[in-house]
Amino acid sequence: MKHLLLLFLPVLLLCSHARPGFAQQGVPNGDFESWPTGNHNNPEFWDSPNAITGGFPFFLNTVVKTGDSHTGNWAAQLTTGTILGEIIPGLMSLGTLELDLENIENTQFIGLPFTDRPGMLEGYFKYATPGTDFGLLGVLLTAYDEVSGSKDSIAFGVVQFTPQGNDFSYFSTDLQYLSIKQPDSINIVALSSASPTMEPGSQLILDDLGFDYSSTPVVDLGGDVGICAGQSHTFELEYVEQYTYTWINANTGEVIGNEHMLTISEPVSIEVVVQNAQGLPAFDQAEVFLYEQPGDANGDGVINILDIIAIVQYFTGSEPEDFCHDNADANQDGVINVLDVIVTVQLFSESL
Repeated sequence: MKHLLLLFLPVLLLCSHARPGFAQQGVPNGDFESWPTGNHNNPEFWDSPNAITGGFPFFLNTVVKTGDSHTGNWAAQLTTGTILGEIIPGLMSLGTLELDLENIENTQFIGLPFTDRPGMLEGYFKYATPGTDFGLLGVLLTAYDEVSGSKDSIAFGVVQFTPQGNDFSYFSTDLQYLSIKQPDSINIVALSSASPTMEPGSQLILDDLGFDYSSTPVVDLGGDVGICAGQSHTFELEYVEQYTYTWINANTGEVIGNEHMLTISEPVSIEVVVQNAQGLPAFDQAEVFLYEQPGDANGDGVINILDIIAIVQYFTGSEPEDFCHDNADANQDGVINVLDVIVTVQLFSESL
């Protein structure tokens, strides 16, 4: 079991699975106030090797609750120990840890269902070591791929802990997004020893873990848009230098633009994906439809005197702004003339 950490880390990345039945926007029991009896001295929703190491003949709990907390009554304390001369790091995993001591590569870190896209994991810690050891925390969001039958990594973040004094210190890690897919599970793993030279007695205390969503890009296309035949509409989003913009034809899946604005001149369903510097995505959709309302010559959604003026201007040789040719042909005879004015006057009168 020596240097068990070196085997845990690749297992975390490759063997993370989620068990259905739980979803929450925050970190489950991230304040470590709930420690149910019969849970092998583990906080609620978290697991550790305590079930194996805490009883006969080892009697070593590397994860325990402590009253040395940042807020509230309790925090989680992870301490590196030894069993029969072998160094055992304090290890705590969100969800369920299925530890296979005979075949470490078969160990599974089974997280919890989670469908949000936080931008950051943050919290408070204390770390102490008798040597040059350091602690580690990793967070991983994944999604099950039905085609491959495996989990895809959606986002990850890693924090390294070193001694910072006797008081609690704030920590945070940006989640780096690898995919725009919606995650379906989360796993968080913390270790009191993560260096090649693990030191018995190295201790990590964690409290008040939470997510921050403030870095999520804001995307608003303004809803569906009607355009007149022969006209266009330009969607324009706020330009941020570090952001990437991907416009997609939702009917075909084709990428149709990569700028912060897009001009559309025909009916189509569009989706835009905006990603910040860490790959965190945000989405919005809109339907561009052909606006057809006989008499509404200027395409403003209402029939009034302005439409009558626009029709007269058109057939007398002027070029009115925002002119919907198909709508101006109010009687739909293929010609715009005084008859369309008469029909538009009638439609306007009916709307009063």
